[in-house]
Amino acid sequence: LSITDFTKAQVEKSGKQHVALVTRMGHTVAIMRNVEIYDNRKEEIVTRMYGVIDPGHPYIHNIYMGGDYLIGGEVELLDRIRY
Repeated sequence: LSITDFTKAQVEKSGKQHVALVTRMGHTVAIMRNVEIYDNRKEEIVTRMYGVIDPGHPYIHNIYMGGDYLIGGEVELLDRIRY
């Protein structure tokens, strides 16, 4: 998941190994355990996935709009996914 500088700082400041994943409405839907944070190497990701750097491409645009960091870990869903 893509995260911002602010979110990265909050996770690191907390000192916790687990993070709650919440919706925009504030509902907790999952727990990410043993989190790891990486630099979001957007240009590398785009060129490896698509072979071009075209900011007009909708998926490439979404990658570039993401935060500067990526967070990952084991995800435990707390409820069924509803669409």
